[in-house]
Amino acid sequence: MITISVKSNIKDLLDHLQLLEKDVRTATAIALTRTAWKVRAAEMEEMPRVFDRPVPFTLNSVLVRQATRESLAAKVWLREEGGKGNAPFKFLEPEIVGGPRRMKRFERAMAGILPPGMMAVPGEGARLDAYGNMSAGQIVQILSQLRIQTVGGYESRLGGKTIDEKKVKRSIKRQGYRIFALVKRHGNLLPGIYARIQTGVGPRGGALTKLSPLLIFVRAVTYHKRFDFVGVAERTTYREFPGEFRRALDERMARARR
Repeated sequence: MITISVKSNIKDLLDHLQLLEKDVRTATAIALTRTAWKVRAAEMEEMPRVFDRPVPFTLNSVLVRQATRESLAAKVWLREEGGKGNAPFKFLEPEIVGGPRRMKRFERAMAGILPPGMMAVPGEGARLDAYGNMSAGQIVQILSQLRIQTVGGYESRLGGKTIDEKKVKRSIKRQGYRIFALVKRHGNLLPGIYARIQTGVGPRGGALTKLSPLLIFVRAVTYHKRFDFVGVAERTTYREFPGEFRRALDERMARARR
């Protein structure tokens, strides 16, 4: 009868298996983290396909938390705090799951001016940045002349706890035009924020002016799903994780053999 004894090497075998388990968990964490970064890149590539000129702040709002050997879970999510506007998660959520557009911070500041159920969109007189959004400087001008002192990341030029009418007048003189709000439609003028700009002097010495729409109030919109954030993440994970896991495990095994 042949007897095989493993008493002499069972401890070594168990130690080896324990080391192997650690290598597998480490390789899994590495693969999950690498896959998460690829998911982030895929989400950033998807944004310009569904949005018109997304700003860098929006593109860079996709965050990654790396996996650990203990957790074996990587996380990809949208930034939940904002800069001078809404947090990316708040304004992208309706695009991901559908639903009403959230109000922007300067819109919330115009409560009492902006009618309920309405939103403000740039008018013909708005100064737009490279991404099609109203410039922050012009928003500050509007807030100042409408006697709105602060709103989120925007600070009007009024300052202080009370309205200083002298500052308002100096602001109007410096800007060269007076801004006013039209809450209800008036003739051909839609509700919105307008600038009354002097264009010259009339034959009787009176000022010639024109009205330039800076913001127009329109009905708030409800978005349909168009940014497939979850789908992009799932497809990228299914495609990339197996290869990343094999690569990470090979790296760990090669290190163990040294």
